Amino acid sequence: MALQILQAGFEEGVRAKLGVSQGELPNEVINQRLVAELAESTIISRVPGWQSIVDTRELLLLEGSVISYICYLLAPSMSRRLNLSVTTLDVTWRKDKVDWQALADVYAGESDMALIEIESVEVAVGGDSKLVDYARNTRSPLV
Repeated sequence: MALQILQAGFEEGVRAKLGVSQGELPNEVINQRLVAELAESTIISRVPGWQSIVDTRELLLLEGSVISYICYLLAPSMSRRLNLSVTTLDVTWRKDKVDWQALADVYAGESDMALIEIESVEVAVGGDSKLVDYARNTRSPLV
């Protein structure tokens, strides 16, 4: 399945959100079917009318939601991908330890919050949503 929502270069957005370099998280990992395609299909299932969105802001929110969902999927594996200490000939330094599971929950929430901002089409809040008990989209679609 070809990606439908994500635009070329979205991988940089994923890496920026996770705070890692291309060497630490290559495009091949991000573009795996069980990462990018799973994230996109999950968001599409929550916004079935996404193709009728014409507002640039809402299209960006939709893409941002997919990127956040990709981060949610990748975050639990990041501790195994990153070296905590870096040693060169002259210097040794250590990166701060990150609670990637807690960050995964943050990314899931960001994905949900971006979807809640979409008003022109119906958005399903629920299922695996972390905010289902806290936020509901009560706005009527613009006609």
